[in-house]
Amino acid sequence: MHPWALGMLRPYLYASYLLAASCFPYLLVKMILFRYSTDAVPAATIFIITGLLCWLHVFAARRTVEWARRRYLMGLAGIGYPWDESDEAWGILRRPPHVMEPMSKACMGPHGIAHGGGQEAEDVPAEMLCDEDSRFVEVDGIKVHYKEAWPSGLPTPGAERTAVVLIHGFGGGVFAWRHVMGELAAQSHCRVLAFDRPGFGLTSRPLCSAATRNSHNPYAMGSQALLLLRLCVALGLDQVVLAAHADGCLVALRAAALVAR
Repeated sequence: MHPWALGMLRPYLYASYLLAASCFPYLLVKMILFRYSTDAVPAATIFIITGLLCWLHVFAARRTVEWARRRYLMGLAGIGYPWDESDEAWGILRRPPHVMEPMSKACMGPHGIAHGGGQEAEDVPAEMLCDEDSRFVEVDGIKVHYKEAWPSGLPTPGAERTAVVLIHGFGGGVFAWRHVMGELAAQSHCRVLAFDRPGFGLTSRPLCSAATRNSHNPYAMGSQALLLLRLCVALGLDQVVLAAHADGCLVALRAAALVAR
């Protein structure tokens, strides 16, 4: 949404206030002219119904402007409607003001203009965007976002040290396994874990300078395979089964090759 589009909503909000305020003088004049005051019940009914309708109109106008303002501050395009939003956007936009405020500041540029993630503004903290079941762990200076599912019932001794690790492909993330993790944990009677690879999801995105690009590129397959192994160590895993799709299979193969050396 452009700033001028957001500004166009203010006259709409003020017009709703003016319309609500003008309804009551209009009713008074109409009652005087048509002598509605001789019967108190119809007059009171008209006042109550009109007052409720005016309040609903003002309430809807305020909510519409607030919704558009939040979309603008979050850098989302278009005006949009609540029923058209995805589950992720709906959850973010419904968060309370004390959570939205730092997110809004992080999404604003130096001149108060929202953007979609340019170089001029700070990143929104991943903890503000994560789900309730999200977990984070520091591995080699990279904050890795992951989720895990456990089988139902009492865990067997040492079960927490064995897991099925799911590796997503290009453009994916933990969300790619959201319909699989619970069922897989129940069927395998084993801990199931999925994580966001660097550059995807909520895992931090380390900068790769030109000087270190050739020696250590955190986005290369070899580096991601090494990160996968160190993630397993950080989570206390002794035995893992790797399951992957798309180019996540390359990461799994490289990790298996590193272990076999």
